[in-house]
Amino acid sequence: MRIKGTLLVIFSLDIVGSSFAIVCYAGRGFDVAVNSLQWGLPVADPCRCTAVRLGGEITTAAPAFSPLSRGGDLLLSEDAEEIWSFFNCTARFCATLPGSEHWQSFGLSCYLIINLRFAYLEAEKYCGNLATQGKSTHLASVHSAEENAFLRRYHAAVFQSTSNIALWIGYDRLASGDTYRWLDGSVGSGFEDWKPPMEPSRGAEKCTVLWYGNHWNDWPCYNTAPFVCKMPAY
Repeated sequence: MRIKGTLLVIFSLDIVGSSFAIVCYAGRGFDVAVNSLQWGLPVADPCRCTAVRLGGEITTAAPAFSPLSRGGDLLLSEDAEEIWSFFNCTARFCATLPGSEHWQSFGLSCYLIINLRFAYLEAEKYCGNLATQGKSTHLASVHSAEENAFLRRYHAAVFQSTSNIALWIGYDRLASGDTYRWLDGSVGSGFEDWKPPMEPSRGAEKCTVLWYGNHWNDWPCYNTAPFVCKMPAY
């Protein structure tokens, strides 16, 4: 059923499996106030939705859309990420995290630069101790040019005129020979941003820093530097 000029959304919740994932059924309708199709989730807190099944523009029945699945756990689909962004859910979650510093939000994650000088694995341990609400925290993984640009802006905002400061991110080859891996276990798209024209060496420099707020550089893991932690927001 579709009513021209009126936003009408059918919404329901499913509690799925032992993880109690909240699946929201939602639709889009034409909103004359903004002259475009708009998401509608008529619920007090749409950010509770951990997955979204869509019914097209307007629907009167639960649709057959299935959210992405990994390891049996429901994840946000691409459309659900759009809804998460629309309702500013990531920033809202990041603002609730404890700590004297303010976490920053980007995409579906929260980030915190720690201006203390630790060796690589000590920095990872520090990040892990920030875990809360059942969400693990690690040295940051970086999976796109957009996320990398965000970290460069964040670095510049924190250190300002002192730009010649390296910043640990969670990328190393400590356990896998010549192959780099992300500490948080993520795979991603294969994005890298090594400082041109250099590729990472195959010597003792086995860990990675955001080098002076620009590109990445491989570095001895025993060196000390500030670091950036990352926590999923969903």
